[in-house]
Amino acid sequence: MLAIRTEDIVCFQSKHSVVHIITKHDKTYLSDFTLEELVNQLDPKNFYRANRQFLIHADFINTVHKHFKGKLLVEMDHFSDEQILVSSEKATAFKNWLDQ
Repeated sequence: MLAIRTEDIVCFQSKHSVVHIITKHDKTYLSDFTLEELVNQLDPKNFYRANRQFLIHADFINTVHKHFKGKLLVEMDHFSDEQILVSSEKATAFKNWLDQ
């Protein structure tokens, strides 16, 4: 077991039914929790469920770009392995969350 401070977590990524914790120290750890369980445990001011694969930390969002068909493309500091897309249906809620 290892304790990881939430302020060090860039994002959580679900990949092949396993949740990975990606930290600002460019380290990846496995989580025993699902993304849904993490959503219920973490502060919603800091963490947002971007899509089925990603739960992202507000402090590490670098830029947000408009993408095809009203989607948003989120670029994170310390994480560039995969694209993080917010659906057009969630785009307004995501923007409101960023503005809080």
